[in-house]
Amino acid sequence: MAAFAGGHMQTITNYFAENFGGKRATLRHLRNLAAYVAGRFSRHERLDATRIERLVFVCKGNICRSAYAHAVASARGLRAASFGLDTPGDEPADPVAARNALARGVSLATHRTSSSRSFALEPTDLLVVMEPEQAQELELLEGRHQVTLLGLWSKPRRPFIQDPYGRSDEYFQTCFGLIDSGVHGLERLLKSATTISTR
Repeated sequence: MAAFAGGHMQTITNYFAENFGGKRATLRHLRNLAAYVAGRFSRHERLDATRIERLVFVCKGNICRSAYAHAVASARGLRAASFGLDTPGDEPADPVAARNALARGVSLATHRTSSSRSFALEPTDLLVVMEPEQAQELELLEGRHQVTLLGLWSKPRRPFIQDPYGRSDEYFQTCFGLIDSGVHGLERLLKSATTISTR
C-alpha cells in the first residue's frame, strides 16, 4: 500500500513538473489564474491593436521563453524582437531551449540575448511578458508602452508562464506549446486590426 501511495505521489509530482514547471510554479499558476478570473489582468487584454507595429517579447534572461517567442513570431512574418530583464546581453540561447525549439521546427541558432538597458524601444511596440511581475516592472519603467501577458492570448489561458530553464524536456515542450498558441492569438489580434483599418 505504501509503495502504491508513493507511486501515486510521484505521478502527481510528475504531472505538476511536466505541465506547470513544478509544485511551486503550479501554486503561482493557480494564484495568477484566480487573479485573472477576478479581472486583475483585464487591462492587459484591452489593447489598441491599431497602435501595434512590433511585438517585443520579454522574460528574465532572454535565453528561453522570449527567445523562442521572438523566433516563432518572426517565422510567422510578424515584426518581432526580444530582450531580457536580467541579462548582460550578447549570449546564445540556452542549449536545452535550442534543442527543444528545434524539435518543434524552430531554430535558435542565431539568437543573441539583448539587455533591457541597451534595447531600443519604438513608440508602437507592444511589450509581451511571461509573468505578471514582469508586466508591473515594465509598466513602472515604460509607462507609455502597451504591455500584455503572452499567456492571456494562449489556449488554455495562462497569465503566468513558468521559466523552463533547468526543467525537463516535457515542461519545455509544454511551455513552448503555450508560447506558440499565444503568438498565434496575438497574430489574430493584429490581423483583425488590419482588417478594420482597411475597411
